[in-house]
Amino acid sequence: MDELPFLVKLIRRVRAIVLWIVATFFAVLLYFDFTEDEDVAAILKSILIFLISVVVITIIFKKLFSNRSKDEE
Repeated sequence: MDELPFLVKLIRRVRAIVLWIVATFFAVLLYFDFTEDEDVAAILKSILIFLISVVVITIIFKKLFSNRSKDEE
């Protein structure tokens, strides 16, 4: 059970890295596809905005609730 916090931290970091890779991939697709098809660009733009908002909400959530977990221990 001592390894559980390490595994949780590792999973969270991998999830964050994958999220940034996906966001970057969509940003590159948006850049190259913007002039070719405006419908695809609109979909990619909305997905990119969603991913960025998820990252921002995650950061805000960590800032607000990180102190409570430290206080309980």
